[in-house]
Amino acid sequence: MTVFGFLLFNRSQVDGRLLRAKGSTYQLRDDKTISNLYALELINKSGKEMPFRLICEDPRLKIQLVNPIQKLSKDGHASLSFF
Repeated sequence: MTVFGFLLFNRSQVDGRLLRAKGSTYQLRDDKTISNLYALELINKSGKEMPFRLICEDPRLKIQLVNPIQKLSKDGHASLSFF
């Protein structure tokens, strides 16, 4: 019972899965950069609506969102794609 309680109260508020898009390979763009298409699936387990923003910590890299989202709905899930 103690282990179950520990796991229940220490779970993350958001769960996610990042995968490379199926059937896609890298793309060489006109500006000589390389891009890959990724799919991100998010699950909000917090019980409340949460703002969402995808940022890159490395200033040399850029993220181009295909279908941007602004928030994760209460106990919902979201799927987005980005290069």
